[in-house]
Amino acid sequence: EVYGALGWKLRMLQAAGTAETRGAAQSSPHSPPATSAASASSASCDGVAIPHPAVDETLDSGAAVASRGEDAVAPAADQFVSIATPHHAANRVDSTPIPRGVFICAGATGNIVREILLRWGWQENTDPKSMDFDLLWATQVALVDRLKLPKSQLVNHFRGGDVLNHKAKMARYLERCPACAEAFFPRQYHLYDALRFRSFLHDYIVTQAHIALSCRPAVEDESMIDTTFKARRRVARLVVSRAQSASGTQPTCLLRCVHECDALLGPGCHLPPKQEAILKPRVASFLERLAQGGTPCVCNTELEAVPDEVAHVEGHSSGSGDMPVSFRQPSLAGPAHAWVVKDPCLSRGRSVTVLTGLRSILRRCEQCKSNGLAWNCIVQKYIERPLLVPCSVAGAMAKTDLRAWVLVLSWNPLIAFAHPDVYFRVATRPYEFHGEGQAETFAHATNCRDEDNRIALEPLLESIGPEAKQLWKDRTWPQLLDGVRASLLAVRDGAEGTDLEFARRLPRDVPAGPSAFELFGFDFAVDDAWKPWLLEANTSPDMLGSCEVHGLQAWAEQATEAMCRLALLYRAGKLHLPKASELESRDDVDDSPCARLFACSETHEAEFCYGRVVAQVPRCLTRGLDIGEVSGGWLLVLRERSVDEASIRKCHSALESPVRLPVEETPCHTRILREWLLPMPPPPPTKPRKKGRTASLPARIVATLQLSLEAPTGVVAEGAAPTLRRLRTSGSMPSIQRGSGDANTRAKSFARGQSVRSVRAGAAI
Repeated sequence: EVYGALGWKLRMLQAAGTAETRGAAQSSPHSPPATSAASASSASCDGVAIPHPAVDETLDSGAAVASRGEDAVAPAADQFVSIATPHHAANRVDSTPIPRGVFICAGATGNIVREILLRWGWQENTDPKSMDFDLLWATQVALVDRLKLPKSQLVNHFRGGDVLNHKAKMARYLERCPACAEAFFPRQYHLYDALRFRSFLHDYIVTQAHIALSCRPAVEDESMIDTTFKARRRVARLVVSRAQSASGTQPTCLLRCVHECDALLGPGCHLPPKQEAILKPRVASFLERLAQGGTPCVCNTELEAVPDEVAHVEGHSSGSGDMPVSFRQPSLAGPAHAWVVKDPCLSRGRSVTVLTGLRSILRRCEQCKSNGLAWNCIVQKYIERPLLVPCSVAGAMAKTDLRAWVLVLSWNPLIAFAHPDVYFRVATRPYEFHGEGQAETFAHATNCRDEDNRIALEPLLESIGPEAKQLWKDRTWPQLLDGVRASLLAVRDGAEGTDLEFARRLPRDVPAGPSAFELFGFDFAVDDAWKPWLLEANTSPDMLGSCEVHGLQAWAEQATEAMCRLALLYRAGKLHLPKASELESRDDVDDSPCARLFACSETHEAEFCYGRVVAQVPRCLTRGLDIGEVSGGWLLVLRERSVDEASIRKCHSALESPVRLPVEETPCHTRILREWLLPMPPPPPTKPRKKGRTASLPARIVATLQLSLEAPTGVVAEGAAPTLRRLRTSGSMPSIQRGSGDANTRAKSFARGQSVRSVRAGAAI
């Protein structure tokens, strides 16, 4: 590191004394000539020159040049380049000098950055593994996660920034305040966790019941209504009644007999193929009882106490990982009852599938093995009432979503910018569903396209109608920024805590840098009421280098150039941002009414209610604040005060440390599927035997025998299963005939020999 720093100092001094380098800088179309330090200072907007980091590596990312004292040596003028960047709405020019240096671009997203830096007079280091750089732009986060460099070097990823990119992690941090998350984030479940898998089944069944209650018969005559329709509504009322009575506790089985499953979910078994093979005897009994038709069961007696209509109430989540019981997020509800299945670690639309029907969803989830782990996938409720816009098919309407660029300069204090010129992606097929199973990919997954479907904001709003611009300004854009603020505030402890934990484990003489900034791509869907819903956030978003749409590539280049300038100026300590107190006292605020995601009066029973913090941001940040020519069109959306590092470490440790339940309290996927989708009526009561004719077995042996009976084929030793079944059918399980001494001896010896294997088999199920 010392050798690299000295080497770059020597090279910069040689470059300063070389006429060819000086002439190349002056000939750049974006670089007016700089002949002295005084002229460079006079050309800047704030009157202070910015040193190159290689000249003074002691300059911290948050310190100003003036803090070095009066004896500091001013850098040479050839180490600066003054650039001009047009504003997105007006031709304003910013002449702030940008320091020159050496950069590395690794990955496909660095092409635009490479062109910009070369135009500024920077030198490129073509070795992606080299540590000699002033700015590293890497597409892969793994390239910068383990770097141990001084703060004078700059990279484009934070160590903890992947918490936003990982869909399961982001949801875990958002659910710190479940009521806030439900305002803008479609509910989702990470099925690798068995508790969340159970919560998904609970949510699916309750939502299916509400959909059944919302359907109306095609005829008004009561006698003409189909009996299947009546049975479905009766079971739906029963399911909603059970859910409401158990609200606030852990989910319990809502379908308690085969006829309820048949009426609400449809005929047949809904297990995925592999689980159906594991539970083959149970499935056979389930189908056999279903084929018997109108066999009396428990649902007939419970339906008598259920009212004819059940109110649709809204609930709130608990922090236990089990989602609430309610018909919530009405924009997501629809007759198709569609869900999105995706990999928790992939981006750019890979592995995204839109499915309808419980069996199709479970079959797809059973096939997902992200990182080699079974059931490692995300299921998210699909927005079935999206904003529809004209598409390429004549006379048809298609769904759309949007990508917004968000720049984070620091996590503590949290400073973030957003670019107002978002772009949309319109599906290339009309919006429709065709029965159960996998839906048309090009009609529902807009980032999976067979043609370039991206379009800028202005043309899209013009195609919708004259009122679209006002709706976007007063409703969609303010709520979108609220969603961005809420997401960043929710994951701040995870992002900053990862960096603090990494620095804590380093020796004292090892640098804890480099400095960092990061560009995120936030994906939002818009419903038919113009409300945005956060789908996901991506690191290293597409820089539109290969975009064929007119105007989008030029916009991406301008926005990237302004982003690089903001990052370099902030690292050098010369980005003058208004303080939090100044933002609260500003009077140049647009007082026109606008929709917000959260209200200041809302109070949620959560450890950290980030919605309350978002509602209290200064009014000048509601639609974003333009801080001047230096921002190049980017709008300031968050300027928070610093947070105590001890509290960040505490929250990060609590959220990243998994809560492990005892083995006997941890359900498995097979057991959950058996209890929820293969309900069987309880066995009929048996006659108690006379006293003196039975001998009780120890409780340990009884538990072992029960596990052995439920173990898969091949686990129980040959010849033991008939003995165990005879013990079960001899009356009650803990008792056997006194006269059958041989059976008692065989059962006890079998229990002692097979206890370990049987317990393991039961836990595996």
